[in-house]
Amino acid sequence: MRLEQPAHTIYYTDQLHSEWISGIKDRLKSQRLVGYTGFAGRKELYLTKDEKKHIDSCLVNLSAHLWEDSLFGNSKRISKDSMWGHIRKRREIYEKARSAARQFDTTVTMDNTIEQANVFQFSPPIFIRNNSICIVSFVRLCGSECGVHELTVYRFQNGQYERWLFLDGGAF
Repeated sequence: MRLEQPAHTIYYTDQLHSEWISGIKDRLKSQRLVGYTGFAGRKELYLTKDEKKHIDSCLVNLSAHLWEDSLFGNSKRISKDSMWGHIRKRREIYEKARSAARQFDTTVTMDNTIEQANVFQFSPPIFIRNNSICIVSFVRLCGSECGVHELTVYRFQNGQYERWLFLDGGAF
């Protein structure tokens, strides 16, 4: 997991949208989680009945979970219901700045960095196996109706959580 904080503000929603919650629940419905570990290929994580029961109880409460404001450095929480308005406003600010810069520099191109108009949504982490395994999902929505999403299992190794098993995700 990322340890350093960027200099700009990261915006995130107070809750996950229901369609993302449905996708997480669907992907975690089995006791056998199948995913990929980079170049190592396909791997499987077999859950005990108690682990599956714990995950299911966490998923039941997912739609009620509310993130607090300023969850981490340089961050700001926005309401999931105001997310598209926030993105639209940030895009307008970005486009004005880009248009003004283009008057003086014809090499200005679209810059899709986090500073532009991105908003994140993420699930609370689900810990199993004495906190040595963590399952978390995030969505990054860009300045339009596009973005990336990921559901990943992290494993605690060498004093930190490291990405271990990619369960689901991609660009949209």
